[in-house]
Amino acid sequence: MRTRNLLAGFALICLLAAPAPAQPRISEFDATIPTFDVSGPRTITESGIYRLTRDIESSETPAVVIESFEPIEVVLDLNGFEIRGNDLAGPLDLRAAEGRIRVMNGTLQTPRRQGVVTGGLARSLELTDVELIGGDYGIEMVLGEALRIQRSRIASHRCISASAPEAWRPAFDHNLFECAWVGFDLQNNVGGRIADNRIEIGPATHAPFNIRNGDGLLFLRNTWTGERSQWAQISCDRIHMAGNRFFGMAFAIRGDGIQFRDNEIDTDIWPAQPRSAVEILGDDVKVRGNRVDAGPWIPGVTVRGDRTQVFENDIAAIDTPALRLYGVDSWMRSNRFVRTSLQPYPFLTPVILADPDSDLGDNLCNGEPCF
Repeated sequence: MRTRNLLAGFALICLLAAPAPAQPRISEFDATIPTFDVSGPRTITESGIYRLTRDIESSETPAVVIESFEPIEVVLDLNGFEIRGNDLAGPLDLRAAEGRIRVMNGTLQTPRRQGVVTGGLARSLELTDVELIGGDYGIEMVLGEALRIQRSRIASHRCISASAPEAWRPAFDHNLFECAWVGFDLQNNVGGRIADNRIEIGPATHAPFNIRNGDGLLFLRNTWTGERSQWAQISCDRIHMAGNRFFGMAFAIRGDGIQFRDNEIDTDIWPAQPRSAVEILGDDVKVRGNRVDAGPWIPGVTVRGDRTQVFENDIAAIDTPALRLYGVDSWMRSNRFVRTSLQPYPFLTPVILADPDSDLGDNLCNGEPCF
């Protein structure tokens, strides 16, 4: 009896320790598709694994074109080699309307006036262990379903410009994005994930980061370095931003059900004052556990919406309110607000501004109970 119990206990432990079944991903291609060697420019029109055997270059057309209006599965294995574009054509052009495409293990490089990866509609695209260098765009295309980038580097004038005629899923993990002008322009996303990236955006337009028309997007543990006077704009319902570190940029976030938690924000000094270091417009918003250090004359956090919850944050501003909260049925708990001043009359600027209907709770303003 004791042996039977031991065996049952061991079986239960093994069952609990067993990994959960892997979820299907766009990289799970049919193992039966054929393999082809690629030693020069090529147009791909059928399913297969295409493996480079040397570096190749574009001529008057892209070096590699993937083109098909039928459902095809293509793995382009760069095999450690490089595809180079020129002033006439980029390295890779995708025209596979129903294609599921994976590019892996190598480098794509082109001069400024070309895009590195361009194309029309592709059902899904995955980049794994790839460097995209140069080009006016790193990626510029329309997607039907998914875009996944893993362990890759994009160093382009504009990193990513992607949209879809219907909802799609972006997923970026463990990458380095070095964007000289525009970082991201993403439209239409559902349930996407942008996590564990180092994102560097150089001198850019007013909104180098623009994500629109989404739902349920996750921003987790990214480190963003921007330039002063950049204002990232995100329009998504139920976005969850957690564990990120932001330097330089300010943020305008639009959407209901937003969770903004455990982030670090340092806006530095701006030549022109933005509306806030972080501005959130939407109902049912939770702001928790963040550290916000706004630059001079930049308001710390502004939330406009009903049923907002603000708790356990450290927010500091200079000669502007650390928090501005507008909306009914909102409350604050255990926050620490600091407003310092470079002016001779600091008391003329309140530490926080809150709607009279808000529950102010047990917060500290410059080390003393608020109000």
